[in-house]
Amino acid sequence: MKLAVGIPCYNGADTLLPNCLEAIAQRSGPRDQYELLVVDDSGRQDHRDKSRRVAEKYGAKWLYHDHNKGIAAGWNALVRASSVKNIGLLNDDIIVAPGWIDALSYFLDNNPHAGMCSMHFNFIVPSDVPALLADPQAPMPERDPFSKTPKKDNRDPDGGPGVMMCPAGCCFGFTREKFDLIGGFDECYVSFFEESDAGTHLASKGFPTYGIQWPTLGHIWSATFNSAPELGASSRMNNSRARYVEKWGGDFTVTDPKFMARCTPKLTKWLGPSGEHEGVR
Repeated sequence: MKLAVGIPCYNGADTLLPNCLEAIAQRSGPRDQYELLVVDDSGRQDHRDKSRRVAEKYGAKWLYHDHNKGIAAGWNALVRASSVKNIGLLNDDIIVAPGWIDALSYFLDNNPHAGMCSMHFNFIVPSDVPALLADPQAPMPERDPFSKTPKKDNRDPDGGPGVMMCPAGCCFGFTREKFDLIGGFDECYVSFFEESDAGTHLASKGFPTYGIQWPTLGHIWSATFNSAPELGASSRMNNSRARYVEKWGGDFTVTDPKFMARCTPKLTKWLGPSGEHEGVR
């Protein structure tokens, strides 16, 4: 298998999770190329019953928490239940694109100097999903995250990966070796800054995060928090930000240069739509 694919779920068992898993089934190649896992972090029996049925339909290993523990705990549970060295974590509001497993697994296999790999995504809205599922080769639309109006995607799909502070928490990958190096995700971050903490931790050890430009996935921005006011998104974000600053110091919007300075440019290899590429990044 090339990749273990882990998906945490809080309240998406009715629509988000089925759509995410259907897109994975359509756009990920042969089923023996990836392991699929779902963790239900809702803490609600009715939701667990639904997510278990959806997971079983798509042949996913199903896990659950007795109560809502947060995204970091969900990620840790998924990674520790996996049996593949390369790990990809997706929000249940992600719609994957053809070639995504090949691109992510290739990067992880060929760049041991990388800490994590962030995947490129466009913002989409729920009404975009039926057309994407109806045609697995359909191009991913791009929308402004606030106005939701369509906009042009000007990225070069063959462009090289760039160094980032941390991965985008909605769709990223890493090896089990890097996960073990930092002891997993810090579960004190119940929501927000989990990926920032992990990215900074790996950078402090000389392993920066990279962002690859291809393929483009779709992300329904903040789908869970917008439909779950009980989670108190603003309060959780503020608490997580304060913890991050206390733990790492400096300006939380960028990884502190004292960490990134250790990450010297190295030969990086990536898989674009026209084939293999390499360069110093």
